[in-house]
Amino acid sequence: MKSRRKFTADFKARIALEAIKGQQTLAELSARYELTQSQIANWKKEFLSKASLVFTQEAPEEVKDKGQELYADSAYVGKEETLEKYEVKDRICEKGYRGHPLTEEQKENNRLKSKMRSRVEHTAT
Repeated sequence: MKSRRKFTADFKARIALEAIKGQQTLAELSARYELTQSQIANWKKEFLSKASLVFTQEAPEEVKDKGQELYADSAYVGKEETLEKYEVKDRICEKGYRGHPLTEEQKENNRLKSKMRSRVEHTAT
């Protein structure tokens, strides 16, 4: 069974920039780099949504108030240093791994965090 590939931030940014340039279609980029089109589209979207952060040295507007709670999915696992830097309270869903599934208590905590996250996301959109 193939192991899951990991990509560096530099690689993702380079691919996102190529997608933004539009000189090749997502299908062409996908074939060239052996990635899915949705993967490239997600990287492009994330790149564009965070582009303005390049021009500021301040914390993003949503974390300027110290002690706020961050409700997020497991994609934010491993970002503890950033959370500590901005003094954000971690309310991130825990992630299970092959051979190490989540306990019932962790699953219940994730359900509660997800409920709050969905309420916040639906009111923000």
